[in-house]
Amino acid sequence: QKQIDKLQDLKKATMNELLTKGIGHTEFKDSELGRIPKSWEVRRLSDCCERMTNGFVGATRDIYRDDGVPYILCQNIRPNHFVDVVYKFVSEEFHQKNTRSKLREGDILTVQTGAGNGDTCVVPKKYEGSNCHALILSRPKRDVINSYFLSNFLGSNRGKKRIEIISTGGAHPHLNTTELRKEFVPVP
Repeated sequence: QKQIDKLQDLKKATMNELLTKGIGHTEFKDSELGRIPKSWEVRRLSDCCERMTNGFVGATRDIYRDDGVPYILCQNIRPNHFVDVVYKFVSEEFHQKNTRSKLREGDILTVQTGAGNGDTCVVPKKYEGSNCHALILSRPKRDVINSYFLSNFLGSNRGKKRIEIISTGGAHPHLNTTELRKEFVPVP
């Protein structure tokens, strides 16, 4: 177990370094995020996404079905990992009424409240057309930033620290979509 933990720590350290130093870059500049490769930009997250919104927030006891449209919950979101299990379904009618939370492949989902606050991952192709509950849905502009890069940045040490700072509440932290939109991210 100690060796596995060491390897995971090394993987995290390497990923954190890639997210700030790039690959093979030799010239750097200071930015709002610290030192980054000279050729990179820093932009607000809202400028990198065509959409940032919340999944459906409301009572759920009457919306769940035994089958239908997969309904993605915070239990599906782990740091840079989508848990491939459908815990709940909703009706097609509910899904059509809640179009703003319809998912596309490459969308980024972020846990908004409670345990796992700030955990982020990319929606896989298999779940395109699903809907989601109480998650922050970010749809990156594909010509601006790569979904996987952005998800990894938000899950990096720097990203987690920023999310921790802007989250409210102590025992039950909450991440406000409006505040997340204002955050700076590196854009290779």
